[in-house]
Amino acid sequence: MSIQVKNIAGLDSYGTSIHTFGGRFEEVASDTVREFNTSLEGEKAEAINAFFEKLNKIQTTVFKDAPKDIMTYGQQVFTFTGELKGLGFSTLAYTDDESITTLTNSLEGQQRDEITGVKSKVTQALQQAVDVLGEGDATIPNFDTTVESLILEEVKFRKETHEGIKTAHETLEKAVTNSGERFEALTTMTQNAKAITSIPALNILDAIQRGDLRQDNVNYLDAAYTSDDVEIIKVLISESRYKTKQDFFEKLARAKVDDASLPTTMLVANRLEKAAEKDEVEGLGAFFEVLSNRDVKEVQVYTAKLSSSIDTIVDGLNAKGQSLRKPMPKNYNSEEYQAWLKGEEEAKERLKSLKESSVRYGRLNNILTYMNTEKFGKVTITVKDVAQENGKTGDYTVSTKRNIKAGSFTSSKTDGEYTFTIQDLGIDRKDGSETISVSSYKEQDQLGKLDKMEKLRKQKEGLWMESAYNTTKNIVSMNPVAGFIWNMAEAAATTKEEKNILDDVAKNGTKALSETDFKKYKNLKKASSHVASGFFEHFEKAQKIQEELEKIDKDLLSQEMDVGGTAIKEGNSYKHISGQTRYDFEANLRMADLQQNGLRGYYFRQILNKKEGDVASALIDLKNLEEKLNAIEPSGDYTEEVKSLFSGDGSISPVQLGGEKLVKGLNEFKNVTQDLGDYKFNYSNYSKDEDLYFNHLVGIGGN
Repeated sequence: MSIQVKNIAGLDSYGTSIHTFGGRFEEVASDTVREFNTSLEGEKAEAINAFFEKLNKIQTTVFKDAPKDIMTYGQQVFTFTGELKGLGFSTLAYTDDESITTLTNSLEGQQRDEITGVKSKVTQALQQAVDVLGEGDATIPNFDTTVESLILEEVKFRKETHEGIKTAHETLEKAVTNSGERFEALTTMTQNAKAITSIPALNILDAIQRGDLRQDNVNYLDAAYTSDDVEIIKVLISESRYKTKQDFFEKLARAKVDDASLPTTMLVANRLEKAAEKDEVEGLGAFFEVLSNRDVKEVQVYTAKLSSSIDTIVDGLNAKGQSLRKPMPKNYNSEEYQAWLKGEEEAKERLKSLKESSVRYGRLNNILTYMNTEKFGKVTITVKDVAQENGKTGDYTVSTKRNIKAGSFTSSKTDGEYTFTIQDLGIDRKDGSETISVSSYKEQDQLGKLDKMEKLRKQKEGLWMESAYNTTKNIVSMNPVAGFIWNMAEAAATTKEEKNILDDVAKNGTKALSETDFKKYKNLKKASSHVASGFFEHFEKAQKIQEELEKIDKDLLSQEMDVGGTAIKEGNSYKHISGQTRYDFEANLRMADLQQNGLRGYYFRQILNKKEGDVASALIDLKNLEEKLNAIEPSGDYTEEVKSLFSGDGSISPVQLGGEKLVKGLNEFKNVTQDLGDYKFNYSNYSKDEDLYFNHLVGIGGN
């Protein structure tokens, strides 16, 4: 490691200047801060208090946290230069691990040898002098000890100086890295603050008065970072001002999105999903119809951003689902298993709601990706120097357009699928288009596979790279933005009764609730807060599971997890197939369960069924069975890795194992368990029973 500081004085001056600037910033800012009262009462008070609380947080960030962080950074710099000065450097400081080793070795070796040679020559000369004079002493008192002491002192000094520079540098490096991360977060928060404050306060207060902006959605403002964000959010918080739902959705479809951030397009996607939930088909139709009539480049950007947003939201729904299911107890305590089973039962309604939301998002994404890959929209091409009828040449302009026919967008009341008519240059296609949701891998495989999705995937991957605040990592790590993502997942996970309570609170505040409903509301918020931690804990895991299912041997994994998909059908032909595993909610639950519990959950469910629900008796059999399974030595495709996964010890995940090894391992497991009587592994029954269980868990029947 080499460290070189070329201008200590200049660096010291820089740090001091930064610290001074931060101090002046803090001084000026203190005169600007105005604390908003967040204890107002009366109509719409909760929403106003929430908005004022947001303004107070903005002020704290911009006027208090920012100057302190700037001062801290400046102090870190001049503390570093002060330590260099304390080591004896004033202008330039340089050190190097290899050089200091060479130098100290030289002092302890070569230098000592040279001094010993000099001593020998001096002693020889002195002896000659003594011999001539006939008297005296040629010895040099304390020479060796003095030299040794001086060499050791010099070596110590050199090493201490070297270590001092290294320590100071490492401290500064760590401090600057922390400051860099903090400045990045502050930049993002400041961009958000700038965007929020660009919306006139009267507009926001009017939106609160109308009920468009409420306590439960005031965090829409957290999604604003750019001018495009602001304009979209203005539309979202003024919905009641539009004469019809169609007018509102048409306005949303015309929005500029080139500079729109991921949080804001997620809000748009969330509003479309709510329209699907509330069966606002005319509004959805208006959105897709108007969008399909825009310039093809604009359609490409808008559909890709919305599709990317839905991907992130659905990863959040999958994470929420995973967080609702707790790991199986590791021991065989009956009470713990009873509690675990109770938790599974209590989670069913919420899992069903999450599944339904995931399906709605999947259908919307299906239409968006179809519009993107089939290049919906208008294209105008001008060809220069084209021969004309009069023998002259000139420019020739031709326009093409692919769009959804106005008024053709409808929904099936029985299964929620959408149908619509595609027009090419104003001419209806022979066959109408419809969305198709398939629940199994077999169904998806029968539809066939198209390659048109690959280009879109690459487009989506590169969408958000320009701005740090748009990356999923930062969205999850930053509290304000993470909060609004959580709210979307939370809304999807509440039961119908809870949703009605939340709607009442949104419209009329908590004071309008009965005592019973108020208790339910408080319990809901408490439970939501508890689950929120689980949501964030599982968010990254959910995304990893999605990646895992998309690996090289994804077909085998998808087949094993019975992953479904979506498609667009025209007549008897399929124009667009999407087999993205993130949109199969129960398949993601199965994947997470296998990663978390191995086959322990499957076996426990089988034994419990045989024991007719007697948990204590089932646990005795489970313990005996697991002892026998643990005693089986790995062989063939039943490798040590496979055994670790199946035992649920947490040392390996399905992706680390791979789809091919998993399938072969399951087949081999059937062979190595032949001597286990009633509990010998049956591969076909395993897949069928697990499908039934997880389908039942999300409300699709089964036992």
